[in-house]
Amino acid sequence: MASESTTAVEDKHRLPTNAMPIHYDVTIATDLQRLKYYGSTVVHLDIVETSTKLVFNVSALKLRELSVTSSALAEPQSFALGDIQIDETSQRASVTLSSDLPAGSKAALRVGFEGELTSSMKGYYCSSWKHDGKTEHYSLTHFEPTSARHAFPCWDEPALKASFSVTMISKEGTVNLSNMPSISEDVYTPNTLFDVPWLGEKLSSVVAEDGKQWKVVKFEKTPPMSTYIVAFANGPFVYKESSYKSPLSGKVRSLRVYATSDLIDKVDFALDVKLKVVPLYEEVFDIEYPLPKLDTLVMGEIVILDKVFPEWKPHSGFIAGHLARALKLDANSSSHSIEVDCPDANMVNQVKYITFVSEQLADFTHQIFDGLSYSKAASVLRMLYKYAGDESFMRGVSTYLRDHLYANTITEDLWKGLKASTGIDVSRMMDNWIKKVGFPVVTVTEIEGGIHVKQDRFLESGPAETQDNQTLWTIPLFVLTVSDDGQATIDNRIVLDEREQTIPLNTKNLFKLNAGTLGVYHVKYSGERLSSIAQEAVKKVSVFSLEDRMGLVMDGAALAKAGVMKTSDVLALIDFFRHETENVVWKSISDSLSQIVSVWGEHQRIQPLLKSFTRGLYVPHIQRLGYEPVEGESIDDRESRNRAIIHAATAGDPTVIKELKDRYAQFIATGSIHPELERVSLKNAVKYGGRAEFDAMKAIAKEPKTPSLCTSALLAMAAVQDEALISEIFDSFMEEVRDQNLVYLFFGLSNNYKYRSFAVKKFQERYDWFEKRFAGNFTLQTLVRISHSGLSSMEMHKQAEDFFKTKDTSKFNMTLNQALDGIAAKAAWVERSSDDILEWLEKKERQ
Repeated sequence: MASESTTAVEDKHRLPTNAMPIHYDVTIATDLQRLKYYGSTVVHLDIVETSTKLVFNVSALKLRELSVTSSALAEPQSFALGDIQIDETSQRASVTLSSDLPAGSKAALRVGFEGELTSSMKGYYCSSWKHDGKTEHYSLTHFEPTSARHAFPCWDEPALKASFSVTMISKEGTVNLSNMPSISEDVYTPNTLFDVPWLGEKLSSVVAEDGKQWKVVKFEKTPPMSTYIVAFANGPFVYKESSYKSPLSGKVRSLRVYATSDLIDKVDFALDVKLKVVPLYEEVFDIEYPLPKLDTLVMGEIVILDKVFPEWKPHSGFIAGHLARALKLDANSSSHSIEVDCPDANMVNQVKYITFVSEQLADFTHQIFDGLSYSKAASVLRMLYKYAGDESFMRGVSTYLRDHLYANTITEDLWKGLKASTGIDVSRMMDNWIKKVGFPVVTVTEIEGGIHVKQDRFLESGPAETQDNQTLWTIPLFVLTVSDDGQATIDNRIVLDEREQTIPLNTKNLFKLNAGTLGVYHVKYSGERLSSIAQEAVKKVSVFSLEDRMGLVMDGAALAKAGVMKTSDVLALIDFFRHETENVVWKSISDSLSQIVSVWGEHQRIQPLLKSFTRGLYVPHIQRLGYEPVEGESIDDRESRNRAIIHAATAGDPTVIKELKDRYAQFIATGSIHPELERVSLKNAVKYGGRAEFDAMKAIAKEPKTPSLCTSALLAMAAVQDEALISEIFDSFMEEVRDQNLVYLFFGLSNNYKYRSFAVKKFQERYDWFEKRFAGNFTLQTLVRISHSGLSSMEMHKQAEDFFKTKDTSKFNMTLNQALDGIAAKAAWVERSSDDILEWLEKKERQ
């Protein structure tokens, strides 16, 4: 017997490369009554290197039968369950054959298995809904990034692409879905043949015991794709349907949106969006949608939104959402880069500046599924998009997509495509943005004949120490200058790619860096210059855009938190913008103000003054817009009204509180409330109510008429101002809350200024219960992050730090460190700026 090839020996974090999957036959039989599923997988393999061992991924499944067939073997080799080596830590199984599989041969791994449908929201899992007062279930998949192994045995690494033929078996009366269209639907009989005999025997007994008719649905073969893209579902689904004609080929494709019957009347907008967006994607990227049908679509690129919904102001919405989130998260000293070497398949998309030894890498599974990974990447690409020019950038992306259709790529492949279309050395420009931690702050100093600019790493905790300030980014400065006759021009080609640089311009006229807030950085001006920019920005006709106004507010709040600008100056800037008319600018104002209100949420002297200041900003909006939408009004007015009501209620405005109490009373009496007032009215009722309102929300959360009402009820419960009721939430009610809904309670508690510290202590008391409940998925790290997000004292920082020293935090070390750093930064902000804020607010109150 030949010895195993050394290159096929198992790597600590990657599957051996001796066998490569080329096609899967996956059969899944779903039993929604028992919340179980039974399946088989036949993995067709190319044997790349002579070997006797096959290693594949599997987790949380019971293997029932396994065999290997190959023309190179004298006969099929079957394995007793005891001969299958399973490593639960690495989520792998392996079998050793009695003879060689020679290089160049073909083989097939056949596995029978069964699993449970849980509410884990990973792998193949179940969800529930109410129908005629009865709880019913449906099943669906979530495989990203490496959770296909929880549903069927496979080579679960994104680079190992293969085609898939899926067969779904289920009871009559349910609908089966998968990536491709169905090609046949037959009645199941005991004579139905299966690739793995065990599945046939198991299903025969299950169907006989059930006594009802089952069916077998086969789907078309997919193109080559990663395992995490495979999708299937089973349940009592109904759908609405449309179709579109490809602008590139003229082919007509089906578009469907599926839902349970209670939600199907709410899917029209989603279907309409798909109908508009898919042909636009084809035109923009010059690539036809490759599949015969489209049942789902995840979309969000502003280049598409700007064409479909220009009234949404997607570019400014991007700033308020993705850019703001990226800058906030990446200002943390425990941040991570967008891209790092990722040796462990469990860490796919898990970006972290890792300094740990290799044995520890697997402990960081899934931790980078945070806003930074997506929002910073999107923000950096948007900056490049504007620097390179819209048409050139999109032409490069289109070339990249066509050249690598169905293939694996690396970042440099995109850079090459963009370099070819733009002529820019994209790799040189972008490497530090993608591969290094953090982002810069650009300090502007006015000198004779121009400005002196300097870049340093920005940290929310204060100026970066030398060891943390080594990166030099290539920064497009997007310099806006104004001529003597008042004409504004923007120079997109000026870059700062060294520590310091002098730029000649006329400082007697207006100027601004990062015009349009296109760059991923903050800008610090002198107080005098910031004041002159703000005075121009608030004019009805200004050389500065609404995106510029948003950037000024965002920069101010961040610089104040870092201690390089007075927080009172930020409050003054917000006050300066009190007559602002653009909704998206108010979104930035509200985010900045909310951050200050939250950090000083437990400060006895400052909090009442902040509430007074907040009421003065938002009550005029309510007086102008009222409490309910009017026909024909803009989406901006709707959002402005909702935001104003929420902030005025949080600030304790008596008129608003009374109105919301009346709305709640009407809701309790009739069951009817305007959807846009539902959440704030319910929260307000519990906050200013007691046991009766709390119990009413508990009853709604247990039996909600809609998912939205469930969310509103949970958020409302968390607003209660009673320590005993907070304890009740932790001690008993959380056990009744579905896994996916628990996060809303924690969001609400983190915003309950009076009891958020107490809620953290209750979370710690029941930590072992949470750890056991959420073993194996993302939820625990999410709860750790949210529960600690509102804390702003060194006392609570130390308490949290000491508590987690005794716990195994290996699976959320990154999240925990970010949370602790955030608490420390806010505590320093409180220590540094309380007197400053108090003085400014008291002066404002006297005025």
